[in-house]
Amino acid sequence: GATLKGPGTVQIMATGATPGAPSLDVLLGRSASTGWALIGIERLSCYEPQRWTAAADLRARVTPWGLRFDGELLQTDDPSMHFYVPITKLPMTMEMACGVLSVSLPSTTSATTAPPAATDSGGYSSEMTSPSECSFDSSFRTVIYRQRFSWRDWRLEDYDVGEATGYIAAGDSMRARAAALNAAGIEAVDAWTPVFQPSDWLSAFAYLSYQFSQISYLLGGLTADSAGEPVSGLWRQVESRSFDSKRLAHGPGADTTSVIGNAYAQEAMRNLGPRLQSNDNFRRNELGTQILNGEMWPEKPNHAIALADNALDHGRLRPLLDRLVGPAAAVSSMVERAIEEAARSFWSDATVAVDANVFTQTILHKALLNVSVSSTMARDFAGKKQELLVMAGGPPAAVCLLVDCEGLRAWKAARLVEYRTALSRVVPAEWQALSDLEKTKVASAVLDALLFAGGVSVPSVVSNAFAVLYGEYGRGQLGEGFELREEQLLPFAFEVIRRFPPVAGFASWDRRTNQHVLIDLLMASLDERGDGWGPSAREFRLRPMAEYHKKGVAWADQATVAGDNAHPFTRACPAKDLSIRMVVGFLRTFLRRGGQRCWRSTQRPSEIEINGYGSTTVAL
Repeated sequence: GATLKGPGTVQIMATGATPGAPSLDVLLGRSASTGWALIGIERLSCYEPQRWTAAADLRARVTPWGLRFDGELLQTDDPSMHFYVPITKLPMTMEMACGVLSVSLPSTTSATTAPPAATDSGGYSSEMTSPSECSFDSSFRTVIYRQRFSWRDWRLEDYDVGEATGYIAAGDSMRARAAALNAAGIEAVDAWTPVFQPSDWLSAFAYLSYQFSQISYLLGGLTADSAGEPVSGLWRQVESRSFDSKRLAHGPGADTTSVIGNAYAQEAMRNLGPRLQSNDNFRRNELGTQILNGEMWPEKPNHAIALADNALDHGRLRPLLDRLVGPAAAVSSMVERAIEEAARSFWSDATVAVDANVFTQTILHKALLNVSVSSTMARDFAGKKQELLVMAGGPPAAVCLLVDCEGLRAWKAARLVEYRTALSRVVPAEWQALSDLEKTKVASAVLDALLFAGGVSVPSVVSNAFAVLYGEYGRGQLGEGFELREEQLLPFAFEVIRRFPPVAGFASWDRRTNQHVLIDLLMASLDERGDGWGPSAREFRLRPMAEYHKKGVAWADQATVAGDNAHPFTRACPAKDLSIRMVVGFLRTFLRRGGQRCWRSTQRPSEIEINGYGSTTVAL
């Protein structure tokens, strides 16, 4: 929180968080807030803006309780700043970029609160309540002032430097305000953080430090594994910055702590849904451990992947995803037939390269959109994934030098038109009830699922499974003569996913402190502690299914609220059952076509490698 203040200067925050290490209450979501209010600065006028900001930095800034919120350019005369503040911080003095203003509770309001009930384990009960009983909506118009020393009166005196108008709302009124903003395509502003919004040399350094740490992590996963220990290059990096007996780790990046212990990870995920509902936590534009830019989502007001959608948008989307790819859909005759036909088609040739991208896209397009795609179309779609990941994953100024951003956005726009038409047929009643913007958001989320969720994870799991069956690593772990059998399909699939999780991270942000909490699903799946997977955690061995159900975190099952996959605040993978059926169905058809007795690899076992990012494509 180092700051530089004074007449004519802009406050510079070293980080977006309060000083000091975050507590377990923050990291694991053990504590409930006393409620939130939504503040909107709808008009902001600074009389002499040239005195306090450079021409290149004309953003409207508000700095309450140590965090910073940036609005739109001042020349628009509408800063578009709507942000959440703790009710307990009111009345509040906020430092604007050109001065100071004060915001108070309405005089007739008493901020009584009723936080969610805690369980004996320190988490939340499944019955979630409103974070605050008080409700109000009050408009304000107030001056922005500074202080100067009066030599005549020999004291500090206030003088006006601007004015602001806006509102403050809590309870049901806050939720009504948030819904109206959402319908108008206006997003609440999240607190500033250097890893998303570098704005000066100090924050640029923090941003670059994060990028370099990610590059180091990537190289470690690709090149630093010890012989016979795939993924060791990643776990050594994380453990080098660990603390609390290897249950937590610093980073990656500023204001970030990774939860790496299995028991801690499960607790943090159990508490996430209630904290999202009570506004204590929120999510940003992230995929696993990777922070994304907004280049790929011009159609959405938040310019972000569906994983980062606000509570209203996610609450609207989640029941639709459950209907399309949830547990009931996974056992539907349409999906079972699609899996069987796609797997039989793949294994119909005498020579194959085990790349399940076409298999996966064929099934997901059928499940999500009831659309049949040809092998050529599925292959073209799968080929766009890597380019789109590059476009979304790096610094905006650099990525469009590497890939054709305009061409990719045009390709995406065409897909969204097709998906809107398809979804109108698949969920006609629900579709008719959506606004045009809401339809765009849902279509965009479906494309995200096809590209970055099941579209990435299922092919990765299948590739890793065959690398284990035919590679040197699998022989060393399972024995030279191991031959996969029908009764082993489920534990084998679960062990591949546990030992090589396709999704490495599950991130959220604590709203009060702006701390980034990254639940490291990879490390939690390899936790050697007694309350984790034990001493054999980093070995590949088929375990009882009860153990996978008790300790598994790869699908973030613990983030299911009240056991309901369709709950608006559930953040577990909505298509867990479908993904398992796809992997097992692919392997089952392989066994029916002869399995390891009939299919021989054209590579030597030593040529088949596996690491934290993928594996050699096995040719059979």
